[in-house]
Amino acid sequence: MVNIGLPSDGVPDQGWKLYITSLIMVIAAGLFVIARCTTRYMFQKLGWDDYAIIFSLVCKNHISKGINGTNFC
Repeated sequence: MVNIGLPSDGVPDQGWKLYITSLIMVIAAGLFVIARCTTRYMFQKLGWDDYAIIFSLVCKNHISKGINGTNFC
Protein backbone atom coordinates (compact mmCIF):
# COMPACT_ATOMS: atom_id res chain seq x y z
CA MET A 1 0.00 0.00 0.00
CA VAL A 2 1.28 3.43 -0.89
CA ASN A 3 1.31 6.06 1.85
CA ILE A 4 -0.25 9.13 0.25
CA GLY A 5 0.00 11.28 3.34
CA LEU A 6 -3.25 10.42 5.06
CA PRO A 7 -3.31 11.46 8.72
CA SER A 8 -2.23 8.75 11.16
CA ASP A 9 -1.94 8.52 14.94
CA GLY A 10 -3.55 11.90 15.44
CA VAL A 11 -0.84 13.74 13.50
CA PRO A 12 -2.45 16.14 11.01
CA ASP A 13 -1.03 15.77 7.52
CA GLN A 14 -1.90 17.58 4.29
CA GLY A 15 0.14 15.29 2.01
CA TRP A 16 -2.91 13.63 0.54
CA LYS A 17 -4.06 16.96 -0.90
CA LEU A 18 -0.74 17.35 -2.68
CA TYR A 19 -0.95 13.77 -3.94
CA ILE A 20 -4.43 14.30 -5.41
CA THR A 21 -3.41 17.63 -6.96
CA SER A 22 -0.32 16.07 -8.53
CA LEU A 23 -2.34 13.15 -9.88
CA ILE A 24 -4.96 15.43 -11.43
CA MET A 25 -2.31 17.64 -13.05
CA VAL A 26 -0.43 14.67 -14.53
CA ILE A 27 -3.65 13.25 -15.97
CA ALA A 28 -4.72 16.64 -17.36
CA ALA A 29 -1.30 17.25 -18.90
CA GLY A 30 -1.35 13.82 -20.49
CA LEU A 31 -4.79 14.41 -21.99
CA PHE A 32 -3.75 17.77 -23.43
CA VAL A 33 -0.56 16.32 -24.93
CA ILE A 34 -2.50 13.43 -26.47
CA ALA A 35 -5.08 15.85 -27.91
CA ARG A 36 -2.38 18.13 -29.32
CA CYS A 37 -0.34 15.33 -30.88
CA THR A 38 -3.43 13.66 -32.32
CA THR A 39 -4.58 16.92 -33.89
CA ARG A 40 -1.12 17.73 -35.24
CA TYR A 41 -0.74 14.22 -36.65
CA MET A 42 -4.11 14.38 -38.42
CA PHE A 43 -3.46 17.75 -40.10
CA GLN A 44 0.30 17.76 -40.50
CA LYS A 45 3.32 15.84 -39.35
CA LEU A 46 4.64 16.11 -35.83
CA GLY A 47 7.42 18.65 -35.32
CA TRP A 48 10.37 18.82 -32.96
CA ASP A 49 8.27 20.79 -30.48
CA ASP A 50 5.77 17.94 -30.23
CA TYR A 51 8.55 15.49 -29.45
CA ALA A 52 9.89 17.92 -26.84
CA ILE A 53 6.44 18.07 -25.19
CA ILE A 54 6.20 14.27 -25.15
CA PHE A 55 9.70 14.02 -23.67
CA SER A 56 8.91 16.59 -20.96
CA LEU A 57 5.68 14.77 -20.07
CA VAL A 58 7.57 11.50 -19.69
CA CYS A 59 10.16 13.22 -17.47
CA LYS A 60 7.40 14.81 -15.38
CA ASN A 61 5.79 11.43 -14.87
CA HIS A 62 9.06 9.94 -13.64
CA ILE A 63 9.59 12.84 -11.25
CA SER A 64 6.03 12.49 -9.94
CA LYS A 65 6.54 8.77 -9.40
CA GLY A 66 9.66 9.47 -7.40
CA ILE A 67 8.08 12.17 -5.26
CA ASN A 68 4.80 10.37 -4.63
CA GLY A 69 6.13 6.83 -4.62
CA THR A 70 3.40 5.65 -6.97
CA ASN A 71 3.12 4.07 -10.38
CA PHE A 72 0.60 6.26 -12.20
CA CYS A 73 1.41 7.09 -15.79
